[in-house]
Amino acid sequence: MQVVEECCGAILDRVYRESGEEFAIAFLEEFAKSPTSPRFSILLMTLNQVCIKAQKVALETAKQLHVDHIKLAPVTEITKRRT
Repeated sequence: MQVVEECCGAILDRVYRESGEEFAIAFLEEFAKSPTSPRFSILLMTLNQVCIKAQKVALETAKQLHVDHIKLAPVTEITKRRT
């Protein structure tokens, strides 16, 4: 059984390395067509979390650079707007 898992794992790794970007693009294109689909709930939550983290880093960087004219729009929790 371990040999099968290792073999299949190696095949999947190779497919992902060679086609991962294509899979990601296809997935995001489907998301663009129907962003409120329950299929994309994990993606929406992840995007929301990442955007909040990125905004915090951008604000902290602006403070460190003493830049007071950077205005970032607040990140809305897009997962709450799902229908």
